[in-house]
Amino acid sequence: MGSQEFNRQAKKVLGPIGSQQEIIKEDIFDRYQKREIAFSQLVMTLGSFPLDIYFQLTNSGGKGLNIIPKFHFQNRSFSKEAIFLLDFSTIALFFDLYDTYKIRFEKLFMISQFAIEIVEEELLQVKYSRSSNIALKITAESVNPTFYPKNFKQKRIDYLQRLAEWLRNQCITRPVREKIDLVQQLRLKQGKEPKLPYFDFYLDTFFLAKRENTCLVTDDLSLIGYLGQESSYNSSEFFLENVKPSEFNDKILPYLLKANYQGVTVNHSVLIKELEKYLLNKPNGYLNGIKQLSVQISFDNNGVNKAIDLVKHIYTQTGLLLQRKNLLSQQVLNFALDSIPRNREKLDLIQEIILLSFRFFPNFGMEAMNDLRLIWSKRI
Repeated sequence: MGSQEFNRQAKKVLGPIGSQQEIIKEDIFDRYQKREIAFSQLVMTLGSFPLDIYFQLTNSGGKGLNIIPKFHFQNRSFSKEAIFLLDFSTIALFFDLYDTYKIRFEKLFMISQFAIEIVEEELLQVKYSRSSNIALKITAESVNPTFYPKNFKQKRIDYLQRLAEWLRNQCITRPVREKIDLVQQLRLKQGKEPKLPYFDFYLDTFFLAKRENTCLVTDDLSLIGYLGQESSYNSSEFFLENVKPSEFNDKILPYLLKANYQGVTVNHSVLIKELEKYLLNKPNGYLNGIKQLSVQISFDNNGVNKAIDLVKHIYTQTGLLLQRKNLLSQQVLNFALDSIPRNREKLDLIQEIILLSFRFFPNFGMEAMNDLRLIWSKRI
């Protein structure tokens, strides 16, 4: 059978199912991006290995991992004496900080025993799966191949082995007897005991998080919703800024931006460093960084000041042509001001900030004013 005939038959036989699955997948990721559902709902709906979902969100081109913005924790105290509990929305991050960036933590983390079991089960499946360097996405419209490097399987095995070792050596587990009554109720209701490893992991994590002197470090908004305000929890960003302040701006915040974390609070110095990498075509989180200004602007005007400060930095650089500065400035304003209502009052406020910021650079200030009017008119 030739390739054209194979494609035709594949689209005819498998295409309708593939198209339907693709619609469901796109819809659920879209709902996640809008914060209508959370990380665990993605995992349980798609039935995927949790870290595959994590990497789909955080890899280059991913839709981004939603976290709770830092301002949410401004009235919460932080205790380093607590036992810190990780879940699948944070395990990969903390492992990568340990494995790749050599960042060490003073205390062992707590996890559900099912986290280790889920990772080791995935490791076994990968080890004994047939090696293939190609995967096909078949819909009613097309057959699209995805090609993998020859060592893709071995790299995945190596990663899972290192992760499993880290979970065993850098984390502790505890039995969760609190869930017994709930599991029995589910067994009576369904006529059998649920056999979903991620569901067991989720229940474990929920009950562990409710224990005294335990703080959940999570970017899974559904767990936070169920736990309520009386429980102790932190986002990964808030936790890392408090536990590793000396390494946060230099290593951790750039990592979060590059990994498409959504809801991160950015600062001027990190934005400048990421801009420099962006201009040199080095790996960076610059575009995601200026998008995060929009999140901050939605709850205070400090994000506007950061955006204008960045625009001023761009215009006062000596190594850039004016046309390039115009484009970079418009890019910043377009992303950062995305959430601002388009009305005269807001426009006047931003113009006042520009005039004040550029008072010693009036010519550049006029350029910034023109950039603002240009992007403002496009969004009305």
